[in-house]
Amino acid sequence: MLLTTFFGACVNQSPVSTTGYADFAELIAEKINQSDNDWINQHFDYSHIIEKATKGVEAPEYYRKGFEEGFYKVYTPGAIMNNALGYEGNIRFLFMKANTEKTALFRIVSENGLNYLEVDLTTDKEGNIAIKDFYSLTEGEWFSQGIKRLYIIHLAREVEEFSNPLADMAPLVDEVGELADEGKAAEAFDKLMNMPESVLDQKIILLILLNLGQDLGKEYLKKSTEFYKEKYPNDALPYLKEMEYAFLNQAPNTVVQQTIENLREQIGDDPYLKLLEGGNLNQAGQSEAALTTLEAAVSAEPDNDEFYWTLFDVLIQNKFYDKTIAYFQQFKKEFEENPADYLLYDGYKAFYQSKQYREWVRNNPLQGNPNLNIDSLINAVEEMMENGESPHNHDHDHNHHGHEH
Repeated sequence: MLLTTFFGACVNQSPVSTTGYADFAELIAEKINQSDNDWINQHFDYSHIIEKATKGVEAPEYYRKGFEEGFYKVYTPGAIMNNALGYEGNIRFLFMKANTEKTALFRIVSENGLNYLEVDLTTDKEGNIAIKDFYSLTEGEWFSQGIKRLYIIHLAREVEEFSNPLADMAPLVDEVGELADEGKAAEAFDKLMNMPESVLDQKIILLILLNLGQDLGKEYLKKSTEFYKEKYPNDALPYLKEMEYAFLNQAPNTVVQQTIENLREQIGDDPYLKLLEGGNLNQAGQSEAALTTLEAAVSAEPDNDEFYWTLFDVLIQNKFYDKTIAYFQQFKKEFEENPADYLLYDGYKAFYQSKQYREWVRNNPLQGNPNLNIDSLINAVEEMMENGESPHNHDHDHNHHGHEH
């Protein structure tokens, strides 16, 4: 199959010349969330990836053609982009990056945490928009770069006299991986840091250092992030790693707040960072600032249910019951579901006894048992707690009911 024929046929199946890049980016997010891998594949410029992977690398013609054929058989960009969501993840288009009108920024939230995806767009001669390449922040490289690395490593195995820094360091990467697997992460880290500059210039080495640093602790992480920032000052990945480490290790709230702000400076105004910021401010006892921040997050993404659960928690903890019910109404209007069906937590007993909640449940009966009265609800919660059961944990994992987050 010829590259030009494949690309032209696929893109022309669904002309999008009348839509703007931002509209097309919204469509990309929709299709990934729907696991519509075929649509992504049909709107992907395969020729760009092959060109980037093979450019500047001298290889026998048979090898180049074989790799090209293998690429089409093995690599499906739609599946790769969808796999980034994990089991229950969600991707959301944020904005077109300011430095280019053709690069869209997306946010991914999954069981693996927070990630960002950049997608480069292009147009053919007829004005049809297609996906040119994509960059996963946590992977630290463009899709085309990963394919180029494979192209080079396999070429080195095929052609004995071929030499390239990426291929030459493959044994080192394997050795470091074995040390880490044996529980010798510190030894692996030091081994990499003592490598020649030509090795440390390779981004895959910096990525390994970042991951090792995060596992080894504060000092190692500081060393690896500083080193990474020197090499790639405009890359947000070390800032994301620092924020993750601060949350996972329950750093002081001021430290967590600073890591959020540092990441925001790199990424831009992502409402999800307001969600994290609001939760952190509430833990620091700054309830008013937390509410302001969380309400701004909900205002920015009113169709994102994850933002409501954190806001509900802060409102209920601070006994702002009238405002809680106001957001109950907004939630029900947005999602056509009753948020009270998912708010069963022993720490909310005072809220359950409030006149605001009682009136809400009278007008909006709980789905599980419409005849359940408030006293029975409180008794049920207390009984579950006595039996060692958890009606809902305080982290409020409400992802099970299927809204975007």
